[in-house]
Amino acid sequence: MSRIARTVDRALWLLALGVLLVGLAGCNAGSHDAAGGTVSLDVQVIWPQAATQAVRVSAPILPETAPANVAKMNATVTVGAFSTSQSFTASAGTGSIANVPPGAGSLTLDALDASGTKLYTGTNTYTGTANQTATVTVSMAAAPGQTVPAWVLSGTWATKAPMPTSRTAVEAVAVGGLVYVMGGTLDFSTSFVAVEIYNPATDTWSTGPSMLSGNQQGGAVTTGGKIYVCSGSSIQILDLATSAWSVGTATPSPSAGYGASADIITGIVYVAGGGDCTSGTCVESKFLRAYDTVAKTWSKKADMPTARIQPAAVAYNGLLYVIGGALAAGGTSLAVAEVYDPATNAWKSLASMPTSRTALAAAVINKIIYVVGGNATSVIAYDPAANTWTNMTPMSKGRYAPAAAVVNGVMYVVGGGTTNATVTTNESFTP
Repeated sequence: MSRIARTVDRALWLLALGVLLVGLAGCNAGSHDAAGGTVSLDVQVIWPQAATQAVRVSAPILPETAPANVAKMNATVTVGAFSTSQSFTASAGTGSIANVPPGAGSLTLDALDASGTKLYTGTNTYTGTANQTATVTVSMAAAPGQTVPAWVLSGTWATKAPMPTSRTAVEAVAVGGLVYVMGGTLDFSTSFVAVEIYNPATDTWSTGPSMLSGNQQGGAVTTGGKIYVCSGSSIQILDLATSAWSVGTATPSPSAGYGASADIITGIVYVAGGGDCTSGTCVESKFLRAYDTVAKTWSKKADMPTARIQPAAVAYNGLLYVIGGALAAGGTSLAVAEVYDPATNAWKSLASMPTSRTALAAAVINKIIYVVGGNATSVIAYDPAANTWTNMTPMSKGRYAPAAAVVNGVMYVVGGGTTNATVTTNESFTP
């Protein structure tokens, strides 16, 4: 059984439906019974204005394409009592029920669309006065002869002590059971030198030694009792034994100026992507640079197939996975995923993410790569063995450019920004 907290995705429906929503909010709890073959989602929806509004219950609880063992699902929608007498319309796939009165009970809808692939997303239309609430329960059950995959709504989120400093574009790395959070920015013009340390065991924060210079939109890794913070053309090194920072060998030109990502494999720090600013105008790059932490030297590796800024880079099983990112010109986000093999100095394309995203974070838990952030509440998991993506239990708040680190099989996602502000949010995810 798992529980989740999730907000309604306003931006999607502003674009898709052209409806002006001025403060819609929602919170919900989901549950999954693998043995019973059902998935349920409770959503409390608040309508802030007097109007007819189309609202999506933001619930990517199943993949856009049904797995082989889920040929058909049925969705049941139960509408709870409104604050006052109102009407409600529910639709899913090819089924639709109109003018639902409060407390009408269960309404069974076909969860597949006409093509037979897309599962329930929950489009609900409300007509009434301002500031009314209702609880909508969506239950999904496998059709006869079908099963619900065990990973549906997998994982739980918990809110932890907030980070002392509100910031986005931060770097984080786990060392000795602690999460070190470094750098970041409020407005992308000035970078922080602050280092703050989170202790999951006590759910508390402490202050670490400040960096020598501000840093943002880079990557942090650890090896040999040191933390390496890379940001395009520079690298700063924290010696954990002495709590002293030093400057490493500068990245050779040309180098990525901002928005690179990094991870480490057998003592080699790999820095991927970022903005190439050598011409005076920053454009996305294909760069892959490698820093030998023993020899303290840089080398150029094979370019990525796809040029991009602000991807996520994560090492697993001796390979470097680089996921998502964006084009510098226009900021178009990407769904691409590619993997680099240091043994052959070669890249290979992987299955693309279900949705494009940039300024994201990624971490590995139990052989699975989890991807979060990029102004999205959704969490997706990549299985390197199967080359497949899966939707997981989403975060409560979508965030741009957070950082992620894993301690004892739990992923901590800290910082980031929303449309209007940076955040101090710190959440943990347990698969």
